[in-house]
Amino acid sequence: MKIIYSMSDNSVRVASLPKAEIFTKYMLHANGASFTEQEFLDLNLKKGIPEDALNINVVDDDFQFPDIDFRCAWLQIDKLLTIDLEKAKEIQLMRVRAKRDLLIAKYDGLQLRAIDLEDKELILKIKNIKQQLRDAPEKLKALIPSSIEEIKATTPSLEEF
Repeated sequence: MKIIYSMSDNSVRVASLPKAEIFTKYMLHANGASFTEQEFLDLNLKKGIPEDALNINVVDDDFQFPDIDFRCAWLQIDKLLTIDLEKAKEIQLMRVRAKRDLLIAKYDGLQLRAIDLEDKELILKIKNIKQQLRDAPEKLKALIPSSIEEIKATTPSLEEF
């Protein structure tokens, strides 16, 4: 079983529970106590979930979670977990920009070397590549997403650089 809950900042958290029979066997061994499944659940809710948790729901182990790559964009509505697509797009834009910025920094160094060598052709080539890198996230930025798949499909790879 898993416990899904939200916090006041709208973040979604998931806590995994040990199997009730394993926990009960452990507790019997540890202090002679025995628990019903509900007592086991109540104990775990009390000990493992923050007091200020909201919208607490228990789900089975076979519960289908949304795309884990966008966990920070999960949105909980009762037992339903969905993805805030605008937030997911912003997360993806941050990832693309982080990769892009590293590549631009690499080309900055190459551009300085080309300037030192006074290689005008290489300077122009690097300038064009850096502009392509700056423009790379524009299509994703303009997207009004309707699905995670669309966000992923619109994400530039930057592998060619």
